[in-house]
Amino acid sequence: MATTSSTWTFSSCCRLVSCGIDAERVGRFRQWSKDGSAFLPFVFTKKERSRCRRLPDPAAGLCAAFCVKEALYKAIGRPYNFTDCEFLPGRGNTAGSFAVSPRLARDLRGAVPVARILRPVRGHLTAVVYLLGIV
Repeated sequence: MATTSSTWTFSSCCRLVSCGIDAERVGRFRQWSKDGSAFLPFVFTKKERSRCRRLPDPAAGLCAAFCVKEALYKAIGRPYNFTDCEFLPGRGNTAGSFAVSPRLARDLRGAVPVARILRPVRGHLTAVVYLLGIV
């Protein structure tokens, strides 16, 4: 049985309010990226869908955006409208822009979300979202 381990560090001048993590198989998003499944507008913003279509691997882009949304859900600890969170992956899906709607920002009560995509491992992408508070 193979085991995996990942170690990373995070330092900030802010206090850590909460943290969420999610990992997904990129293959799960292959068909959705090809056929434009009807549910996509309920999960991904128009800008996210457009950006992912232009990437060399659209499925990996959708996977990265979905992982960020799920990780934020876990950091918040309650459901929210996934289109109130937008992650626009960059090339290689390791960097991108991350934003939340004004409505979701109010619900975070001053905590600032920061997303990080970890390098893919065996066809899986992992996202970590930190909720940071001003010290």
